[in-house]
Amino acid sequence: MRDLFGNPPDGTFMAWFADHGLFALLVVIGSVVAWYIVHRVTQGWITRRIASLQENWLFGDFMRQERLIRWGDEILIGLLVGVPAVVGLLDVLGVDISPVLRFGYRVWGEIWPWFRSHGFKLVIIVGIAYIASRTVARAVPRLMTRLILRAEKADGDDPAEAARRADTLTAALSGLVTGLIFVIAFITLLQEIGVSVGPFLAGLGLVGVAVGFGSQWLVRDIIAGVFIIGENQYRKGDVVQVAGTAGLVEAINLRRTILRDLDGKVHVISNGEIHTSSNFSKGWSRVNLDIQVAYKQDLQHVFDIITEIGLQMMREPYWSDVILDAPKPLRVHSFDDSGITIKVLAQTKPLKQWEVAGELRFRLKKRFDEEGIEIPFPHRTIHWGEGSNPTTGDVGSATLGRAAKEEAVARAEAAARRRNRMQEEASTAAAGTAAEKLRKALEELRGQGRIIGLPEPVGPRPSDQKSGQARRDAELLSKLDQ
Repeated sequence: MRDLFGNPPDGTFMAWFADHGLFALLVVIGSVVAWYIVHRVTQGWITRRIASLQENWLFGDFMRQERLIRWGDEILIGLLVGVPAVVGLLDVLGVDISPVLRFGYRVWGEIWPWFRSHGFKLVIIVGIAYIASRTVARAVPRLMTRLILRAEKADGDDPAEAARRADTLTAALSGLVTGLIFVIAFITLLQEIGVSVGPFLAGLGLVGVAVGFGSQWLVRDIIAGVFIIGENQYRKGDVVQVAGTAGLVEAINLRRTILRDLDGKVHVISNGEIHTSSNFSKGWSRVNLDIQVAYKQDLQHVFDIITEIGLQMMREPYWSDVILDAPKPLRVHSFDDSGITIKVLAQTKPLKQWEVAGELRFRLKKRFDEEGIEIPFPHRTIHWGEGSNPTTGDVGSATLGRAAKEEAVARAEAAARRRNRMQEEASTAAAGTAAEKLRKALEELRGQGRIIGLPEPVGPRPSDQKSGQARRDAELLSKLDQ
């Protein structure tokens, strides 16, 4: 190599570089290239693995799983590239690496016989499991998409809907098949390294029974998820209402359904909690509007306006692609307190019913204003009581008070007259009784010869009684006037 650098003399840097430095540089460059290639290959595998975990994994912290996978990638690259690079660099630099090589040869001499008898089979098992999992990951989506598209085309459904259903079924089925492949590969590896799998399977069965009793809810969720996906009740991208919650389906697997509502909140619902599911976007969607007009309006004219606006929307390029059946009045739906309700229906593509309904309301309101058609609102009629006047205040109360006072005075006068009459009758009777007693006493005295003649009866005069009663009645009337 010194010829390439002009045969530099010993002891110079160029001589050292020609003898050792150039090879060391080539080792470093080769190590960097090898690291880059291995990193690119493993990075792609890591990305796919993390995506698979996020889509199909039933438990665990995804961030923790991602960190573990990336740390494993760095350790693998260090073992495959770093150790050979360091050993080669030390050898090029003149460091005695014979102890390392002897140790490696001894380890290899012990590993190689075992590798020929068992290790090669282990590598084949792992390779087959990996190839099978990759085949499933690639074949299942294509197969499911093809089958579902064929079935959906026969039913006349939208290809976009079929693609969403294919994504849902592919994620669930790929996860199940991949998990089954790795379980079989793990049991086969145990058998190959000499571990008896009989007790392992028996113990695993007992653990499965114990876990089954403790995970009944999980089993229920998974079974419900199988029926939800298998029956195509809803899929990713639909707007549904399940377990009392409505929102857009962002993800679905065998255990849970993830919804995002209009406020942006994410709801995670276990499939076992879903007893009734309502799909707002399966196949097609419907606009269902109730429009009220006043009783005085011409209903035929209102029907013509609604029909005209619906046909006008169907003639526009954007709305003609969204609306499947033009908005039109269905019937007079009901007679309400404030107006007549008209039922309007339209058929749209999935998830477009709210946009069409909003545009239809806007155009109807604008046209009704132009035509002078009244959209009623609740009215209330107030009947005022007798003698009330809302414009001048509580005048009626004062009028009613004076009338009541006059009526009370009249009743008091009538009662006073009845009382006076009764008192006069009582006084007359008392006076007659007293006079009779006095007459008898005088007659008795006269019979004894003590007095001669009969004096006039003694008692109150009627005029005095009448004047006293009149005075009392006057006092009662003055009190009532006050």
